[in-house]
Amino acid sequence: MGLKIMEALKTSTLIIVEDKYKVENWKRGILENTDLTESNISVFNPNMRKLKPVTIGTYSGLCDFADQLQGFGFVIYDDAHVFPTPKHEKTIDIPSANKLALASTLARSDGNGNLVLALIGPKWYEVLYLTLVHQKVHVPVTCIEVKIPLPTEEQQHYLSRDPHKKVNADSLNSNKAKIVHILLKKEVTKRLLLVSYFQEVINQFRDRFKFDILDSHLNEEERLNIINAFNEQKIDKLLTASKLIEHMPLSMVEVMIALSHQQGSEREEYLRLGKLLPAEFGKEKAVLYSLISENTEEERYYSKRRRKLINQGFHYQIKKFQDLMERGEFFES
Repeated sequence: MGLKIMEALKTSTLIIVEDKYKVENWKRGILENTDLTESNISVFNPNMRKLKPVTIGTYSGLCDFADQLQGFGFVIYDDAHVFPTPKHEKTIDIPSANKLALASTLARSDGNGNLVLALIGPKWYEVLYLTLVHQKVHVPVTCIEVKIPLPTEEQQHYLSRDPHKKVNADSLNSNKAKIVHILLKKEVTKRLLLVSYFQEVINQFRDRFKFDILDSHLNEEERLNIINAFNEQKIDKLLTASKLIEHMPLSMVEVMIALSHQQGSEREEYLRLGKLLPAEFGKEKAVLYSLISENTEEERYYSKRRRKLINQGFHYQIKKFQDLMERGEFFES
């Protein structure tokens, strides 16, 4: 959409994004889908402040230089959910006759997502999930929530937990590994990601499953090697950090198993779904399994996500731990 509007306006454009990965995505998209060349595009950072007909930069890199960013006829605020912070809001002072905010979701844990509408302008266009499925841009995703009890000893640890810690027994529930074994058998032929926001959970599953791992301990070259191996179908299973997959171009993901959940973050769910939704290379459907510790804060927080997903039209199922343990990989889905 951004490129179409740029084409219609025929004016110099500033594109503001969340991080360096999105900078590269925009630059690559412009070069592949327009007749613009490298000479027409600049990447703005504090050490290289050259402006060209199309300039791309990050919120953090641009916010202190709003007074120097003059003469743009069009400003695109991509990843607009990150816009409503005191620092990033400085970019609103960049003068332009046309401004556009783009976001897959405005969900924020602080509830300030709708401030984008006050800062940029009213909602102009929205495409719903079911519309994109009907247009075959997205595939239908089945969301399956698996409720998993804590073992007795872990339940005791949970009841005496430190409420200020982000990772507790509900995230580290050892019964989740039993369900993962079953799901891996059921989805053995599928391209699959196991994901968690928490490094402690990744470390726990690192010791149980011998998958390639994509996490913050890898350098850039090592990450790219693993991503390329997955995209070239040399490997078909990955254990990875949720935050990393937001930026990584992983293709043809058919199944995702969410091992833990970051309390009230709705956006985490949308980022996970974002890897499953694209209708690419003949993919016809996808599945998101969410493993939830029963009768815990994890279950309470996740119930809010469940309501959102159902309201948006996702096919939703709830399964019980005992049912899967009894039926194994032959459970109905």
